[in-house]
Amino acid sequence: MCKIFEDMQKEAMIKVAKRMIADGVVSLETAVEYFGLSLEEVESLQKE
Repeated sequence: MCKIFEDMQKEAMIKVAKRMIADGVVSLETAVEYFGLSLEEVESLQKE
């Protein structure tokens, strides 16, 4: 059950990070720091 919750939480964070990056609210480095994603994950969000 915890794994399902963790996956849902990560999906939600990714959606928020993607929107914030697209809107120019946060830099890639800030997104890495605040959302706990790897730089590669954040860079791929920027390309979407």
